[in-house]
Amino acid sequence: IRSSYDEAEPLYMESNRRLAQRSKPGALRRQVRRLVRRIRSTPVDRAWRQSEIEHKSYVQKATNPSFDQPYIYFLLHYQPELTTSPRGGLFVDQYLAVALLQRHLPDGWLILIKEHPNQTLDGPFYGYLGRDEGYFARLLNLPAVRFVKENSDHFRLMDSAAGVASITGTGSWEACVRGIPAMVFGNVWFADAP
Repeated sequence: IRSSYDEAEPLYMESNRRLAQRSKPGALRRQVRRLVRRIRSTPVDRAWRQSEIEHKSYVQKATNPSFDQPYIYFLLHYQPELTTSPRGGLFVDQYLAVALLQRHLPDGWLILIKEHPNQTLDGPFYGYLGRDEGYFARLLNLPAVRFVKENSDHFRLMDSAAGVASITGTGSWEACVRGIPAMVFGNVWFADAP
């Protein structure tokens, strides 16, 4: 002990005090900015930003539904989730289901696609992992595909459709209950419903 007990301080406190005395106004702000930049460059944050960009591309291309042509109403699943992985099997990539559906549609028919409402929620969700870069662009490259606005009336779209399709989703079950032809691509308990 070099001096009185009142002046004694642990080594880490002494070094922190000296650092604080040396720092200029704004040094803490610069440190916080560096930390934020480091956090923003994590793979998770990059995936989240890409997800926001993808969602904006969906919103920009989505239109009000047109009911003057026959169409299949396709409901995208929230991903990642059990309903597509593992229950969707090969169709965990929902693009494959839409492409297969289009391949067998009669000429002049459309596939109206609606995004899952929870795909871009904040909080303890992982929706930002569910849509890769260019996902919606690939879907729109299919000639029969149209995106409908997220606030479009779900039941009007369903009731006006020639059929409803999803991987294993509730929308297909709702269609069954309403007497509308429904199609599922994965392993779900109502797959053999009439």
